[in-house]
Amino acid sequence: MRQLRPTPPRRSRHSVFCSEALKDCSHIFVREPGFSIALAPPYAGPYRVLQRTDKTFTVDAGRVPMTVAIDRTKPAFRLNDVEDTPLPSSRQVTFQWPPGALVASREGVM
Repeated sequence: MRQLRPTPPRRSRHSVFCSEALKDCSHIFVREPGFSIALAPPYAGPYRVLQRTDKTFTVDAGRVPMTVAIDRTKPAFRLNDVEDTPLPSSRQVTFQWPPGALVASREGVM
């Protein structure tokens, strides 16, 4: 028994996917732990990223900074052009119905 040695663990052949956008995104979504009720969003946020390491993000979650694992995050993308787009000028549109079009005839319908 003393000559038996433990076998080394197998190396995984599959690489883990990590979004390239996580490297430089300013905001992220954080997956909620555990099971959620039906129709509840699985991610909370977006939270502003304060600091990042290889495996964790520190985000601004209100009063206290929160550190989360990179596995629980996904990048948040903002539409910058929505704020800069001017709204169309307001114009008043009126619709007129011909008086005969409002009354439908039921004759000939089976």
